[in-house]
Amino acid sequence: MVKVFLDSSVLVAAAFSRTGASSYLLNLGKKRKVDLVVSRFVLDEAHNNILKKGGEKEKDSFNYLLKNANLKIISADNFFLKNLCKKIIHPKDAEVLADAILSKSDYLLSLDKKHFFTKDVKEFADKTEILLPGEFVHKWEKES
Repeated sequence: MVKVFLDSSVLVAAAFSRTGASSYLLNLGKKRKVDLVVSRFVLDEAHNNILKKGGEKEKDSFNYLLKNANLKIISADNFFLKNLCKKIIHPKDAEVLADAILSKSDYLLSLDKKHFFTKDVKEFADKTEILLPGEFVHKWEKES
């Protein structure tokens, strides 16, 4: 089964819209068609962003997603890798990149085009392909 690491931006997008690619991905996880992986850092970041930007509807949606999407929560802590990542990507995203690599996921999905979609980051991620949620959904549907 395909292993997909989600950035907090994907979780936030899914909490705000049930019709987009991010929400579709979480439904794939709910149906156990893909393995969805997040880190505690990603969950905390998503939670904080939803508290800042959302209302009760988005908070409830986020809680529902956490309960039903079959997210595998990893605890991948590697100080050395995180420091390497800080040289490649914006420091606030270094932990996400390191966690995705350490999780040995096939894909890292993010909506943060500015930081995750640079040539250096994509090369550094090596075996973990970085895509937008919509790109992954298109690819997954084509290959399934």
